Amino acid sequence: MASVRFEGVWKLFGDLPAVAGLDLDIDDGEFVVFVGPSGCGKTTSLRLLAGLERPSYGSIWIDNDDVTRLPPGKRDIAMVFQSYALYPNMTVERNLAFGPTVRREDKRELPSRVHQVASVLGLELLLDRKPAELSGGQRQRVALGRALIRQPRLFLMDEPLSNLDAALRVQMREELVRLHQLLSVTTVYVTHDQVEAMTMGDRVAVMNGGQLLQVGTPDELFENPGDLFVATFVGTPKMNTFSAELTSDRDGSTAIRSLGISVPVTDWQAAQLLQGRTQTPVVGLRPSDLHWEAEASPECKAHLKGVCSMIERLGAESFASVTIGDVVMKARLPRACRVNADEPIDLAFDPADLYFFDPQLGKAIVERPGAAGQKNQELQQNATAIPDIAPSRRMVNQ
Repeated sequence: MASVRFEGVWKLFGDLPAVAGLDLDIDDGEFVVFVGPSGCGKTTSLRLLAGLERPSYGSIWIDNDDVTRLPPGKRDIAMVFQSYALYPNMTVERNLAFGPTVRREDKRELPSRVHQVASVLGLELLLDRKPAELSGGQRQRVALGRALIRQPRLFLMDEPLSNLDAALRVQMREELVRLHQLLSVTTVYVTHDQVEAMTMGDRVAVMNGGQLLQVGTPDELFENPGDLFVATFVGTPKMNTFSAELTSDRDGSTAIRSLGISVPVTDWQAAQLLQGRTQTPVVGLRPSDLHWEAEASPECKAHLKGVCSMIERLGAESFASVTIGDVVMKARLPRACRVNADEPIDLAFDPADLYFFDPQLGKAIVERPGAAGQKNQELQQNATAIPDIAPSRRMVNQ
């Protein structure tokens, strides 16, 4: 097992930063997921850790070893790619044994190691088959087995489940989590699928535009997103957002005016809102916090009237797109609500469930109760400024 540390890592392609000032510590035995849209820098970060790319600036550490200039073969890592990369002319057994054989490891121990890995991955009955005779999920397990048999100190996985169908992805997610719990090997996993990230990671690192925006547990990211991008990226369906105006009610309490109603906010929200520099915050409300009024709890004191423009029925629940004025909101509805498209619907929410963001910077201006994740990284302050480092310290690809 191993810990990992990125220290001020930049990767430039020409003048374009693919990774901008990455600072991140990964603990020994932790499962950390990098997530973000295409082109956000997550795969480049993984390749930097693997040694397939070299940083333009900064350093990378595995345990107490500076591996910034170390070639991949000397980092004691195993990597699983999106493609299975199996040898089609070899059986599963020979595919699993190929790496140790090439590295000329002890042949006497190899059969027991192969069968041990096959047992962990449920491949015992498939050892004599070739890749063409396997399903997609079985091939992916063989690819994982080739990484496991190396007994590395660090696993790196680059979207290993993206070629599988939906049902197999769910199954393989569960298997990967089980394997990590069994082996406790430090794992860095890259995906664009935030559902994968939230269900698998001990911590999740959200990236966009080469920047690490926020890192924390799935609960921390969901409850206390550090900015508007993280808020709308984490959670399915994504968070509803709308503009609002900060006002005072007749009794002097703080409220927001939006969607045709005035909503008094809680004391802890008001205290932070009044410290902010904006009177027109962007407000967020998750679909799961927007309730059908007939079943809303007493805490849901804000009431909205809208028209259902579309309904997605999923059996136990439905998701409705509801037009309220000129804003379309997504709401999660219980099975008992049988509203149809173009029909009116009454909704309600608890003001304590609102999120607030600066309209210019996108930063969160109200922190909700509970532990917040590591957020609003300093690199966001000056994301495009390349550090002024002497050329002698710059890493250049050879």
